[in-house]
Amino acid sequence: MSRLPTGIRWWLALAFAVVSGLTALSVALVFTERSEQAFRSRTDVLALGNTVAATLRIREALSDIGQEQALQGVASGRGEDELAGLEEAFDATQLTPLLRAVASDNELALFVFDENAQLLSNDVSRGIDVSFVPDFPDAVAAGLEGRRWVETLQEESATVVALPLLVPLAGRGVVLTYVPRAEFASAVGIFRREIIFAALVAIPVGALAGLAIAAAIAARLRRMANAAAAIEAGDFETELKPRFRDELGSLAFSIDRMRIQLRESFALLASDRDRLGQLLERLRDGVVTVDRDLNVEFVNGAARLAFRTVELDEGQPLPDPWPELDLRGLAAGLFRDRAQVAQARVTPPDGETYDIVGIPA
Repeated sequence: MSRLPTGIRWWLALAFAVVSGLTALSVALVFTERSEQAFRSRTDVLALGNTVAATLRIREALSDIGQEQALQGVASGRGEDELAGLEEAFDATQLTPLLRAVASDNELALFVFDENAQLLSNDVSRGIDVSFVPDFPDAVAAGLEGRRWVETLQEESATVVALPLLVPLAGRGVVLTYVPRAEFASAVGIFRREIIFAALVAIPVGALAGLAIAAAIAARLRRMANAAAAIEAGDFETELKPRFRDELGSLAFSIDRMRIQLRESFALLASDRDRLGQLLERLRDGVVTVDRDLNVEFVNGAARLAFRTVELDEGQPLPDPWPELDLRGLAAGLFRDRAQVAQARVTPPDGETYDIVGIPA
C-alpha cells in the first residue's frame, strides 16, 4: 500500500490550493450576488438604453424610406403634404423585417404605432402579444405627447418603455418595447460562468504557487537539517550561511552560533582531556578508568607496567590478572548507588605487593 507524500512542499501546495479555491469561490459568490443585484436595480436603465438604440435604428431606416418616397413623389408630381404620416411613408412588408432584426439585436419585444395610436407593426414580437403589455395605451399616449414612459412591472418582472418617434418627411409615432428581465439573465449567466471559470483557474495556480514556495522553504529547512546532522556526527566545520533575515534565517543563525560554540567547547574539552592525560602519564601510580560495562577507557604507562602479564588496551574488557583479587568485582561495585572508595591489597607470586584503590564515578 503506497503512502501519501508527507513532505512539507506537498502539504503547503495543498493548503495553497484550498485557500485559493475557497477565496476564489467566495469572491465569485459575492461578485455574482452583487452583479445580479446591480442588474436587477439597473433593469430600467438597461431597458431604456436598448429602447433608445432601437428607436434610433428605426428612425434612421424610416428616414431613408421617407426620403425615397419623397423623391418618388416629386418625380410623379405629388407634394410633401401627400406624403405626411408614418402609415403612408412605408408599408408593413418594409417594416416587419426591420423591426424583427432590431428586436432581436436589442433583446426586447418591439411595437410601432402611428400618430393615431394605430399599430403599424405586427401585434406579436418575440413571442409577446401587444395586448399582453400592461398599460400600453397609456404608454402610447404619453409617447404621442412627446413624453417618455418607463414603467417597471414587478409582478411580470419586466419593464415597459415608450418613446416618441419623430421621422422627417414621415411624421411622428411611438416606439413601444416590453423588456422581460429574463433577457438580462443571460448576461448574468455569462458573468457567473466567467467568475466560476476564474475560480477554477485560481485553484491550480494557487497550488503551483504553494508548491514553488514550499520547495524554497523545504530547501532551506533541508540545509539546516544537514547542518544539524553534521553537528550530531561531530563535524563542526560545516558552515550554515542564511540568505534571508526572516524566521528561518534567524533559526539558521542560531544553529550556526550553536555550531561555533560547540566547536569551541569540544576543543576546550579536548585540550583539558589532553592535559589530564599528560598529567596522569607522569604519575608513578598506575591509573585505569573503566565504564559501566567494565571496558577500559584510559590506562597510563605505570598501569601497563603493573599489568604486564596481561593485555590492557583501551576499549577492551578490564582483565582479572590476580587470582587472589576479584578486580572486576571491585570495579563493578564502584557503580552501585552510594558507592564508597574501595581499597584492597594483593601480593602476586612474583613478590611485589599492590595497593588497589577504587574511586566511584
